[in-house]
Amino acid sequence: MLLRSLAAALWGLVFLATTTPASAWTPHYHEQVAIQGARLMPASLQRTLAQHQSRLKEGALAPLRLGANEGLYLHAGGSYGSLDQSILVQSQRVLDLLQAQSNFDVVAYEMGVLSHLVALANCPTNVAADDPREPQWGPRFQSYTESKMRKFRVVFDGYLTPTLGRDDIRGFARGIADRSRRHYPLIARAYLNEDGSVKTNSSFSDQHAVFGIASLAYSR
Repeated sequence: MLLRSLAAALWGLVFLATTTPASAWTPHYHEQVAIQGARLMPASLQRTLAQHQSRLKEGALAPLRLGANEGLYLHAGGSYGSLDQSILVQSQRVLDLLQAQSNFDVVAYEMGVLSHLVALANCPTNVAADDPREPQWGPRFQSYTESKMRKFRVVFDGYLTPTLGRDDIRGFARGIADRSRRHYPLIARAYLNEDGSVKTNSSFSDQHAVFGIASLAYSR
């Protein structure tokens, strides 16, 4: 199938989630995820995306600008928003554009949108909502992650996961969400005092679990 044959080319942009836009990854985060993903592409596509990097970044920021993050979540227990479906639809949109040999300005933009959506699945606060205090500490985690990005290293797992191998894009998205969800309780505890209040000042060393979680969310 076309979806399977082009999955390898798309993988670099889907390696890398908040019940409201207020807890979304920062704009700089989304830009860097898209740029780093493009650098993992096959050489010819990598060069082409580099020539259209401004459009790639524009697409990566488009959901924030349009307020389209609302409702894009993947909670546990069968509570799913439209994120997995949105990733599927956007993947197919990119594949259709490539098949039609569309203007690469358009392709790069839509790849940026796809990068943004998959990055949401990598956000622990977008795949779990167990702590009612999350609106207080969630944005702090996003800001902390941005502040540490220069120390993170991108990891490439290979072109095909089992879910992508059988063209299961929604399963791929849910697999990312499952991994991210396991980190949610660790982050929540790190931002809370013993009495349950949210820490007013929170700074974590590079050896802290929060640093590791932030690194995984960005680099994978």
